[in-house]
Amino acid sequence: MGQLRAPHDSPRAPNLRRPQTKVSPVFDEDVLPQNWGRSPTLTPKPSLMILSGQAIRERLGHDILIDPFDDSRLNPNSYNLTLHNELMVYEELMLDMAKANRVRRVEIPEDGLVLSPHQLYLARTAERTVTHNLVPQIEGRSSVGRLGLFVHVTAGFGDVGFSGYWTLEMFAVHPIRIYPGIPICQIFYHEVCGAIEEYSSKYQHNRDIQPSLMFEELAAHRKHDPQLPLNFGLERSHG
Repeated sequence: MGQLRAPHDSPRAPNLRRPQTKVSPVFDEDVLPQNWGRSPTLTPKPSLMILSGQAIRERLGHDILIDPFDDSRLNPNSYNLTLHNELMVYEELMLDMAKANRVRRVEIPEDGLVLSPHQLYLARTAERTVTHNLVPQIEGRSSVGRLGLFVHVTAGFGDVGFSGYWTLEMFAVHPIRIYPGIPICQIFYHEVCGAIEEYSSKYQHNRDIQPSLMFEELAAHRKHDPQLPLNFGLERSHG
């Protein structure tokens, strides 16, 4: 007597699996370099870091000079630099990279000065800094940035060996009153790897606000200006 099957049972489905075939790669393994897929062997390098506030203090008088120095302005990994009491503005309708553009000084009174939007103001720090064996850099303070004031346009990065005052390229998003002596920016220090050749170019050992000296780089290509220079009580951007 045959085996009874429940009405809902169906015959077992046949094995429909096909035998697996080897998939050919889209590239020819014979032409790959021998180190394909291997991690390259790298020479270990020391990790580069930003100095902490304590490390800044420890290097004062050696690799770092900040004059004057006030310990109350030392941050966890930076130091607050203050604003000098003068600004400088360009007097040209159009600035020329290949010429010494005329500039005018503006004093910041104790009761403050309102900066206008869409106007570049050159300023400087009250502190002179000297840096050896480190890369100095300045950035705006967050409290200043939240008021819509840029302290530099693009030039916040310093060089090993730089000595002098930091020129600030200040630009306001909307009208803002500034005051002399305010903590305007912060300086911090990167460690540097490799042989060091200290900075010795045109802005070294500056003693004042320093307008652009790019015209010195372009002097060989500059044409003589036959126009007689007149003295209107304005300065020109020179060293």
